[in-house]
Amino acid sequence: MTDWKINGNGLDFFVTSVRCPHGRERLIALAFPGDGTMWIDPAELGIGPEHAPLLAKFGGPYLLVHKTGKYELINARAAVLVNPDAEWCSQWLSFVDRIIKEHQAVRARYDATRRN
Repeated sequence: MTDWKINGNGLDFFVTSVRCPHGRERLIALAFPGDGTMWIDPAELGIGPEHAPLLAKFGGPYLLVHKTGKYELINARAAVLVNPDAEWCSQWLSFVDRIIKEHQAVRARYDATRRN
């Protein structure tokens, strides 16, 4: 999975614990292209092809397809379009914002270490 690209940039993958829409907690892989977005396997959130019309309303890129066509990721912020639970959506967006900031900090430390 190291050959994922978005806008010519490779993705950083992190594994973390998250509360899913049905209340359970589990480990999931998150992908970060370094552009302030976060991407996730839609199946992790119970999102399938039937949700495509809702995701299309996102107003920005929401789907990333691996070059083999076998794997897909969705923009993590787009997930709120398919979940009617306002509380979960609010918590999810806060989580996304927090994790993106954490990724940016880790990436900055990594890049600084590489330069030294």
